[in-house]
Amino acid sequence: MALNVKSFARLVQDQAATIQTKSSKLVAFAVGSLLRAVIEANASVVLWLQGLVIYVLSLTRLSTSTGTDVDSWVNDWGISRLAATLASGQVTYSRFTPTNSAVIPVGAQVQTADGSQTFAVVADPSHSSWSNDQNGYLLPAEVASITVPVQSVTGSTAANVIAGAVNVMYTAITGVDYVSNALPFAGGANAESDASLKARFVAYIASLSKGTIPAIKYAVSSLQLGLECTIIENVTPDGVATPGFLWVTVDDGTGAPPQSTLDEAALAVGNTRAGGIMWGVFPPIVLPADIAIRLDTATGYDHQVVVATVADAVTKFVNTLPLGADLQFLRLAQVVQNASAGVSGLSIIVNGTSLDITAEPQNVVKISTLTVT
Repeated sequence: MALNVKSFARLVQDQAATIQTKSSKLVAFAVGSLLRAVIEANASVVLWLQGLVIYVLSLTRLSTSTGTDVDSWVNDWGISRLAATLASGQVTYSRFTPTNSAVIPVGAQVQTADGSQTFAVVADPSHSSWSNDQNGYLLPAEVASITVPVQSVTGSTAANVIAGAVNVMYTAITGVDYVSNALPFAGGANAESDASLKARFVAYIASLSKGTIPAIKYAVSSLQLGLECTIIENVTPDGVATPGFLWVTVDDGTGAPPQSTLDEAALAVGNTRAGGIMWGVFPPIVLPADIAIRLDTATGYDHQVVVATVADAVTKFVNTLPLGADLQFLRLAQVVQNASAGVSGLSIIVNGTSLDITAEPQNVVKISTLTVT
């Protein structure tokens, strides 16, 4: 049912009209009149009460809740938002004059130039320069630099910085002059979005019957952020028809999930599937995409900048396609066109053709080679 929501002006007009109909004489509602001030004050109170009612109504339904209200909604069912993950990588501490030894302590912080992302040195006992006594990494005399592992202080995709972005020593270290990262960082992800959490809550409700396909998918997707799975029934990965067998494909977004993730997923499937059902959990079968793109650059744009922008957009688009999703040729062309206003013309070849890459539920498309010229 649609709510009969009124604006401030409408509330004032309705009150004035009601008062006038009850009066035998003409009533003045000019700006500055006492009666006008009274009905405007009433309208302000009604507007505030109306806002409270709308807010309360929005909280009574998960689909209209946002932020912490979504959390409080699903928390009552024992479900919580999947947390953000930290980005990790390596930085190189260097100095101009390698005279004395130095120690890079665990917890020492470095930042990007704009200060938006902060990273802290983490312990790695397997590192050749690690010292338990110093709780850090030893940089010997006459050695100019040392590379150590770091992790972002907060989890987000923004922490997946590019090479060379980390160049500020937030924590000063005696005997060390500057820092940099030769390779980009990876692994950072934002906390589960409202939309994803709401979708997972629906999957949870569907899973309460246990043993169903939605129940198994919910159990797997709840293991960690970004985990996907598809299920093919009654056939094994080698194509043999086997009644009662579930072929479960699991991917963490990389196309090659670690064995530990597959083991956790197998345990989750085993705890959810119906009795007597056989199952197997497997990594996705990757469909390689060899992509060659030639660009024409509009006047006033730097060709190399446009090339780099397009390459980044294409990589993000293709390598984030979900399990079972096709790589559509026309959609790829649209991504290239939308990547930069400097693209005035283009030609694309995917695996030597201009056709889609069609994926089955057990497939995921990943870039094997990308050439943009």
